Amino acid sequence: MNGKKIAIFDLDDTLIFSDAKINIHDSITNDVIVSLTPSQFTAHKIDHNHHASFSEFWCEKILGKSKLNKRYFDSLKGYIKRGVETSIVTARGDKNIVVDFFKKKNVSIKEPLIYAVCDPITNFSGNIPERKKQAVKNIIEKGYNNIIFYDDNLDNLLAVLELSTPEVKIKIIHVVNAKKKTKKGGRTS
Repeated sequence: MNGKKIAIFDLDDTLIFSDAKINIHDSITNDVIVSLTPSQFTAHKIDHNHHASFSEFWCEKILGKSKLNKRYFDSLKGYIKRGVETSIVTARGDKNIVVDFFKKKNVSIKEPLIYAVCDPITNFSGNIPERKKQAVKNIIEKGYNNIIFYDDNLDNLLAVLELSTPEVKIKIIHVVNAKKKTKKGGRTS
């Protein structure tokens, strides 16, 4: 299928590694119980007496100090160099700091194709996979029908894959950020 192609990338743990953490607080005392990376948070079950704070993901300074995931950041730049439209769909809550981050990295992505799905201006609702699905649906409504979507979270990928139809081809790439190779060449975390 040809059509209007776009490569969509998640940000945290896909294009970058950030020191930003999700803080789990006690709902009564507001004390921090534990601080988690995005990948740790994905597997964490929040007790009904706790709540999550994503405030570190709103910090431009922490984002600016992020380490690039060279393999996938180079893929993003490769799509741009070949003239393939690119998009960012991130769970972050402030689109402006994401836009500024890419400007500082000299990476040209059209602002209407950058989605910070927890930013109140989006009016997206539900959990992160549902919000990312809504963002990709918005991209499809802009006429894109040949989509490749990179994300480290399988739930996000599977939610977006539900949008696939005979008219809209979606390929998902699960970004696995392994720390070392196993003896057989596989990867472990």
